[in-house]
This record gives sequence, C-alpha cells and structure tokens, in this order.
Amino acid sequence: MKISILTLFIVLLLPLTVISQENKHEKLKAFKTAYLTEQLNLTKSEAEKFWPIYNKYEDKTHAVKIQSYKTVKKAINEKGGFDSITEKEAESYLKSLMDNEEKMISLKMNLYNDLKPVLSSKKILQLHHAEHEFNRRLLDEYKRKQANAGSSKIK
Repeated sequence: MKISILTLFIVLLLPLTVISQENKHEKLKAFKTAYLTEQLNLTKSEAEKFWPIYNKYEDKTHAVKIQSYKTVKKAINEKGGFDSITEKEAESYLKSLMDNEEKMISLKMNLYNDLKPVLSSKKILQLHHAEHEFNRRLLDEYKRKQANAGSSKIK
C-alpha cells in the first residue's frame, strides 16, 4: 500500500515539477525580452524583424547547450562518474564539448550576420553588451537568493 501511495504521489508531482520548470523558463525568457527591448531601444520596425531572428537563435543555442550537457553528463554517469572514466573517454567527452562550443560560436556569428540587414552595427554591439549584462544580473540575483536562503537556515 505504501508503494502505491508513493507512486501516486510521484506521478502527480512530476507534471507539476515539469510545469514549474517550463514556467521558470518562460518567465526568464519574458524578463530577457523586456530587458533587451529596453536596452536596445528598438523601433517597431526593428523589433518586428529582430525578434523572430533572435528567438530562432535562442532556440538553437538552447538545444545545443541542453543536448551537449545531457549527452556528456549521461555518458559519464553511466560509466560511474569522473573517477571511473578513462583518459581516452575523457578526451572524447572534451572533444564533444569543444565541438558544441564551436557550434555556439557559429550560431552567434550567424546571428550577427542575420541581424546586419535589420540593425546597425552599434545596436548589434549593444545587444552583445545587453546579453552579457542580463546574464551578470541573473547570476547576481541567484547569488543574492542563495545568500538569503542560507542566512534564513542559520537562524
């Protein structure tokens, strides 16, 4: 009976966890969209052309990051962790990660080339800076929340 209740509990909570993660991803995407829109000060015409290009780029980079990380992590875990893999296997995993880094650079270069007819070089440079600042602020917010969570546990 305990197993059935536990199974039911897990089955009911799993979709909520997935939805929660999707909601977090969507909220983050919305914050980033608002931040970039504000930072770039896009005209209506620029925004109509910019967002489809940028969203396509974001989807591709997200897929490469997730696929790369999951594949390597899964392979290492299946071997029993870092201590269990051979040097040759580690070299292979590193090569896979570096290949994906090259894909990311290629995607970024394609983004800039695709944006040239839409935005000035100055705005593309501002985009690069705004992405960096958004990620920095996101990390700072994460650190702040971790510090607050840690200090509330101490009390």
